[in-house]
Parts: sequence; structure tokens; C-alpha cells
Amino acid sequence: MATMSKRNSNIDAIRGIACIFVVLVHCVLPGEFGQYVIAYARFAVPFFVLVSGWFAYHEDRHKVHGYCLRKLKDTCKLTVSAALLYFLWNSLNNYFSSGDAIGWLISYFSNGDSWYNLIVYNRAVFLNSVMYYLLMMIYVYIIIIAATEMRLLNLLKWFIPVGLVWNYVLGAVVRAPWFHSGNFLLTALPFFLLGMQLRRWSRTHSFKPALLYGMLALGLLLTYIEASCFGDVYCYVGSILISVSVLLLCTTDAGLKMPDWMATFGRNYSTYIFILHCGLRDTLKLVIKDSSTELYQWISPWAAIALAVVIAIVCRGISRKLKK
Repeated sequence: MATMSKRNSNIDAIRGIACIFVVLVHCVLPGEFGQYVIAYARFAVPFFVLVSGWFAYHEDRHKVHGYCLRKLKDTCKLTVSAALLYFLWNSLNNYFSSGDAIGWLISYFSNGDSWYNLIVYNRAVFLNSVMYYLLMMIYVYIIIIAATEMRLLNLLKWFIPVGLVWNYVLGAVVRAPWFHSGNFLLTALPFFLLGMQLRRWSRTHSFKPALLYGMLALGLLLTYIEASCFGDVYCYVGSILISVSVLLLCTTDAGLKMPDWMATFGRNYSTYIFILHCGLRDTLKLVIKDSSTELYQWISPWAAIALAVVIAIVCRGISRKLKK
């Protein structure tokens, strides 16, 4: 039987690891090794969404509604804060690099396709590379809230295979741009619903660790094969197997037992790393003129992570003092 504690230290630890992988997608390590790192990092976003769905599940639809409403408010606050931060960040960067503080924003939204991509695909790359995640989660919470109101949540679960297959076909077969797969409809919604369904199953089924470790090994192998055959795809079959197996290993009594320091790292710093690393990456490129060297490519992701942790420590310290 899966562990049902409200705060799961194993999940906190994997969140920290997954955030580091997100950084390695956006701060690409050099050579073929870097491309395979990106491939394995593709499990991170599905894992985040699965976890959100896992904690949203409850047999009482009113409790699902209440949970998603609270998370919607929290996500909206975080999205507005991140958007304002990156508006200022990008404006300052553009002012110092070109002398034009807001031309980048005007240029982006003067194109009708940009509006369409933002609304339909959650593509907010004009701010940074991770804003789409916050936007697609807002969409999903709204959909789940509406589904609970209309008593359609059980019907909605049938979209899981449709969304995942469509996601994979667009990425691996059609070779569509990544945001055609990485959006609320084909990533956030099916993985969120899958997370809910996994928790529902966990209440009546025991997942054997040996089976889950086997699923994890198969996911790692498939990711390597798929990356070799298809190149970079937003979500591999291997990514799905890795994210599902890791979540279940985190929530199964005989599964993963992550060190406390990793749980603390994930709990305290993962959100800061996730939100800040793109801006820190771009700032490092401005400060370090020769950012095309292989040495810089090896160092930049770890520098962005370290700076995000330092900012997190300062912000958390200020917050604690203000509360006293």
C-alpha cells in the first residue's frame, strides 16, 4: 500500500533532482553527452505534473475541487510574480545590451502568432523558457475544477491515453515544434489525470518495488534508444516510464529512501532554481563575453544553480526576519 503522508520527503528529494535536470535542458552541456542528458531530463516535467495530480486526488470530489482551487490561487500568484520579475529582468538586460528596455516585448506581441501560441500552447518564451509550465498548470487546475463542478472527472480520465499518444506522435513522428506537445492539453492534463489515477490505484493495489525498478530500468533504456533514433523529443515513452516508476517508488513503503539533506534541498530550493535559472543563465552570458567555449558550457548550469540557491537562502532569511 502506498504511503499517503501529506509531506513526502522522497518526492521533495526527487523534485530537487528534477529541477537540476530542467536546468540541464536550458543550459546545454557540450557534445553528444549533453544531448543524452537532455533526453534523460525529459522525465522532469511529467514528474512534476504527476506529483500535482497525485496530491490532488481524493474520493470526495469536493475535496478535489477545494485542493485545485487553492493550488490555482497559489500558481496564479507565483505566475504573476515570475512574470513581473522576468519583465524587469529582461528589460534591464535589453537596456544594457541594446539601449531599448521594452522593444523586445513590443516586437513579440506585434505578431499575431505570438498571441496564438501564448493562449493555445502556453508558450511564453518572451519571458523565459519555463513560464509555459506555470501557465499550463493554471489551465489544468481550471479544467479539473470545472470537471468536478459538472461531475465529469471520472469521464475525463479516458483522455489520459489519448493525450499521451497524441503528445508522442507530434514529437517523435510528426516532428512538430516542442510547444505543440508541451502544453496544457497534451502534457499537463494527461499527466495530471494519470497522477490522480495512480493514487487511486495505490489505495487498493500494492506496487512491488522489483516491478517498479524494472520499469525504471526499461524507461532508461528506452530513452537512450528513442534519443538515438529520433533525436530530441519533448516526451519519450521512456520519460513516461521513468516518471511513473519514480513517483510510485517515492510513495511505496519499500521503495526509495532518499537522504534527508536531499529532501531539504528539494523542499527549500527547487522552486527558486526552477524559476530563476533562465534569468541567471542569460545574465551569465552577458557578464561572461566568451560564452561559446566548452568550459563555459560545462560550468554555466552549475553556476546558475548555485546562484539560485544563494538567492533562495537570502530570500528565505529575509522572510524569516520579517515574520519575527
